[in-house]
Amino acid sequence: MIQSKEFSRSWKSVQRTLERGSGSAYDEACRALLDLSEAYTAHANKKLFQEELTKFMVAHVRRKALVQRLAKAGLWDDK
Repeated sequence: MIQSKEFSRSWKSVQRTLERGSGSAYDEACRALLDLSEAYTAHANKKLFQEELTKFMVAHVRRKALVQRLAKAGLWDDK
């Protein structure tokens, strides 16, 4: 499990994964964000994760395939 001291590194890792821009990269990023969500729940709080995810998604909200994966996983509201 991801430790709280690794949160920043984990967000950067997801960013690098998304730069590949492929479907498999989106799947990998979604899994990583699920892990990160669980880590925030265990070590910080879910609200903080949602705030960080909202900031992170500013640069990625137009990636419809990613948004769909995150919505399906229950991490993002695609409305």
